[in-house]
Amino acid sequence: MSGDVAGTVLSALAAAGELGTGELVAEHGSGQGGRIFLHEGQVAWVVAGGDRQRLTDVLERRTSISADVLRDVYATCQRDGRNLAEAIIELGHADKHAVRAVLLEHNAKQLNRLLHASMTSLRFQPMRRRYASDLVFTVDELVSFIAPEATLFTIDEVAAALSESPMSTSTSPPTGEQSMSNIKASLEELMTLDGAIAAALVDWESGLTLGTIGGGSGFDIELAASGNTSVVRAKMTVMKALNIGGPIEDILITLKDQYHLIRPLSSNASLFVYVAIDKNRGNLGLARHKVRQIESALSL
Repeated sequence: MSGDVAGTVLSALAAAGELGTGELVAEHGSGQGGRIFLHEGQVAWVVAGGDRQRLTDVLERRTSISADVLRDVYATCQRDGRNLAEAIIELGHADKHAVRAVLLEHNAKQLNRLLHASMTSLRFQPMRRRYASDLVFTVDELVSFIAPEATLFTIDEVAAALSESPMSTSTSPPTGEQSMSNIKASLEELMTLDGAIAAALVDWESGLTLGTIGGGSGFDIELAASGNTSVVRAKMTVMKALNIGGPIEDILITLKDQYHLIRPLSSNASLFVYVAIDKNRGNLGLARHKVRQIESALSL
């Protein structure tokens, strides 16, 4: 097995029960790392950076769901932040066992690619997320699926990594309670901005909203937060197509009576702070400065 970090990833997964719910973020100097989403000690989702294989491709190949239906369901999930696999089951397009088998295949192959990547570091971020309990996997399930198919690693190499490579951490990660407290305090501080209407912290990759504040009186902050994941995703796609490097500092949407300000976290590019401001009562320059300060201080 190549690289100490791959062994560390497997060791972290072996200790997933102690980690609980959150993300294992594997980083690479070129930005082509990966992420493993954990739910109560089990693996819910794996993303290998740079891989173009999509869950919808596997679903189309392994089930009777047509490409048109998958596109419609995916579009719906993008709008309302629903989980794609759960939506397919709820809408009756496939049964739970078929979808779980597809998820197992997809996550196992993504994990295999991730282990093969030249990663430079691994960190765990506690984070509250919701996944269906019967659509998550133990590390044994994933490894058992990988081993017969894998050309990169043998089952003996995987077993050795699980037993011999300790997970190294320079500092203890914050607890889930500390993380949520940090989010709550940051959102409350955003609401001290002149003209602040509502604010949220959002994961644009999964579509999940990690925290909201404000809204009401006709402004649905949950809908606005999940809807703006499409804005960030579209911008990321265009930047990649144009080969534009570097992070997005912020995105400003100017409406007749409101400013909508989106700022990705410098510590976690998959998350963004979102705040809606009354145009007549707020000051855009001060708002951008304050949002930048709050974002840079937000740790998860």
